[in-house]
Amino acid sequence: MTFDEIVRAKIATTESKVAKGILKVVLGEYQQKNASGKATVNDGYSIIEKIVAGNKETLGYMKADDARRAGLEEETATVSALLPPYLSVDDTLKTIKGNEKLLAEVTTIGVANIGRATGAVVKFCKAEKLDVKGDTVKDALTKLFNGE
Repeated sequence: MTFDEIVRAKIATTESKVAKGILKVVLGEYQQKNASGKATVNDGYSIIEKIVAGNKETLGYMKADDARRAGLEEETATVSALLPPYLSVDDTLKTIKGNEKLLAEVTTIGVANIGRATGAVVKFCKAEKLDVKGDTVKDALTKLFNGE
Protein backbone atom coordinates (compact mmCIF):
# COMPACT_ATOMS: atom_id res chain seq x y z
CA MET A 1 0.00 0.00 0.00
CA THR A 2 1.16 3.51 -0.74
CA PHE A 3 1.27 6.17 1.95
CA ASP A 4 -1.85 7.92 0.69
CA GLU A 5 -3.75 4.60 0.55
CA ILE A 6 -2.79 3.92 4.17
CA VAL A 7 -4.01 7.36 5.25
CA ARG A 8 -7.24 6.97 3.25
CA ALA A 9 -7.91 3.59 4.88
CA LYS A 10 -7.31 5.10 8.30
CA ILE A 11 -9.74 7.94 7.51
CA ALA A 12 -12.37 5.41 6.42
CA THR A 13 -12.08 3.36 9.61
CA THR A 14 -11.83 6.24 12.08
CA GLU A 15 -14.96 7.53 13.73
CA SER A 16 -13.50 10.48 15.64
CA LYS A 17 -14.00 13.87 13.95
CA VAL A 18 -10.70 15.12 15.37
CA ALA A 19 -8.81 12.10 14.04
CA LYS A 20 -10.48 12.32 10.62
CA GLY A 21 -9.66 16.01 10.44
CA ILE A 22 -5.95 15.63 11.14
CA LEU A 23 -5.68 12.63 8.82
CA LYS A 24 -7.25 14.72 6.04
CA VAL A 25 -4.65 17.42 6.70
CA VAL A 26 -1.87 14.82 6.40
CA LEU A 27 -3.40 13.46 3.20
CA GLY A 28 -3.79 16.94 1.72
CA GLU A 29 -0.18 17.89 2.52
CA TYR A 30 1.05 14.63 1.03
CA GLN A 31 -1.01 15.06 -2.13
CA GLN A 32 0.25 18.62 -2.52
CA LYS A 33 3.83 17.42 -2.23
CA ASN A 34 3.09 14.57 -4.64
CA ALA A 35 1.64 16.98 -7.23
CA SER A 36 4.98 18.78 -7.52
CA GLY A 37 6.97 15.58 -7.90
CA LYS A 38 7.09 11.99 -6.77
CA ALA A 39 6.52 12.03 -3.02
CA THR A 40 7.93 9.18 -0.97
CA VAL A 41 6.79 7.49 2.22
CA ASN A 42 9.53 9.42 4.00
CA ASP A 43 7.91 12.64 2.80
CA GLY A 44 4.70 11.45 4.45
CA TYR A 45 6.55 10.67 7.67
CA SER A 46 8.14 14.10 7.53
CA ILE A 47 4.70 15.73 7.34
CA ILE A 48 3.55 13.74 10.36
CA GLU A 49 6.69 14.57 12.33
CA LYS A 50 6.14 18.29 11.70
CA ILE A 51 2.55 18.05 12.91
CA VAL A 52 3.62 16.16 16.04
CA ALA A 53 6.40 18.66 16.77
CA GLY A 54 4.00 21.59 16.31
CA ASN A 55 1.40 19.99 18.56
CA LYS A 56 3.98 19.26 21.26
CA GLU A 57 5.21 22.84 21.14
CA THR A 58 1.66 24.18 21.42
CA LEU A 59 0.86 21.78 24.27
CA GLY A 60 3.90 23.11 26.11
CA TYR A 61 2.30 26.57 26.23
CA MET A 62 -1.17 25.39 27.24
CA LYS A 63 -2.45 25.13 30.76
CA ALA A 64 -3.39 21.66 32.01
CA ASP A 65 -7.10 22.54 32.09
CA ASP A 66 -7.23 24.05 28.56
CA ALA A 67 -10.17 22.55 26.63
CA ARG A 68 -8.16 22.38 23.39
CA ARG A 69 -5.52 20.16 24.98
CA ALA A 70 -7.48 16.90 24.51
CA GLY A 71 -7.93 17.59 20.79
CA LEU A 72 -4.22 18.19 20.22
CA GLU A 73 -3.31 15.09 22.20
CA GLU A 74 -5.73 13.02 20.12
CA GLU A 75 -4.30 14.47 16.89
CA THR A 76 -0.77 13.64 18.02
CA ALA A 77 -1.70 10.08 18.99
CA THR A 78 -3.59 9.53 15.71
CA VAL A 79 -0.80 10.61 13.39
CA SER A 80 1.99 9.13 15.53
CA ALA A 81 0.41 5.71 15.03
CA LEU A 82 1.28 6.00 11.31
CA LEU A 83 5.01 6.40 12.01
CA PRO A 84 7.31 3.37 11.93
CA PRO A 85 8.91 2.27 15.21
CA TYR A 86 12.25 4.07 15.12
CA LEU A 87 15.27 2.71 16.95
CA SER A 88 16.13 4.43 20.22
CA VAL A 89 19.60 5.74 21.01
CA ASP A 90 20.37 2.63 23.07
CA ASP A 91 19.04 0.28 20.38
CA THR A 92 21.14 2.09 17.79
CA LEU A 93 24.21 1.79 19.99
CA LYS A 94 23.55 -1.95 20.40
CA THR A 95 23.21 -2.28 16.62
CA ILE A 96 26.56 -0.55 16.08
CA LYS A 97 28.33 -2.61 18.74
CA GLY A 98 26.66 -5.79 17.50
CA ASN A 99 28.21 -5.59 14.05
CA GLU A 100 32.00 -5.80 14.07
CA LYS A 101 32.42 -4.45 10.54
CA LEU A 102 30.19 -1.42 11.23
CA LEU A 103 31.88 -0.76 14.58
CA ALA A 104 35.31 -0.91 12.93
CA GLU A 105 34.20 1.46 10.17
CA VAL A 106 32.71 3.95 12.63
CA THR A 107 35.76 3.77 14.89
CA THR A 108 38.07 4.31 11.92
CA ILE A 109 36.09 7.36 10.81
CA GLY A 110 36.23 8.66 14.38
CA VAL A 111 34.66 11.47 16.31
CA ALA A 112 36.30 14.15 14.17
CA ASN A 113 33.96 13.30 11.31
CA ILE A 114 30.77 12.35 13.10
CA GLY A 115 28.67 13.32 10.08
CA ARG A 116 30.37 10.70 7.92
CA ALA A 117 30.08 8.11 10.70
CA THR A 118 26.36 8.92 11.04
CA GLY A 119 25.93 8.38 7.31
CA ALA A 120 27.63 4.99 7.51
CA VAL A 121 25.33 3.85 10.33
CA VAL A 122 22.18 5.16 8.62
CA LYS A 123 23.19 3.37 5.40
CA PHE A 124 23.74 0.14 7.35
CA CYS A 125 20.38 0.45 9.10
CA LYS A 126 18.55 1.06 5.83
CA ALA A 127 20.17 -2.05 4.34
CA GLU A 128 19.01 -4.01 7.40
CA LYS A 129 15.48 -2.54 7.09
CA LEU A 130 15.81 -0.75 10.45
CA ASP A 131 14.11 2.63 10.84
CA VAL A 132 16.43 5.12 12.49
CA LYS A 133 16.72 8.89 12.58
CA GLY A 134 19.98 10.68 11.89
CA ASP A 135 19.84 12.61 15.17
CA THR A 136 19.41 9.35 17.07
CA VAL A 137 22.45 7.88 15.32
CA LYS A 138 24.47 10.99 16.13
CA ASP A 139 23.51 10.70 19.81
CA ALA A 140 24.41 6.98 19.82
CA LEU A 141 27.79 7.71 18.23
CA THR A 142 28.45 10.45 20.77
CA LYS A 143 27.79 7.93 23.54
CA LEU A 144 30.06 5.41 21.82
CA PHE A 145 32.92 7.88 21.42
CA ASN A 146 32.52 9.07 25.02
CA GLY A 147 32.88 5.47 26.21
CA GLU A 148 29.34 5.13 27.57
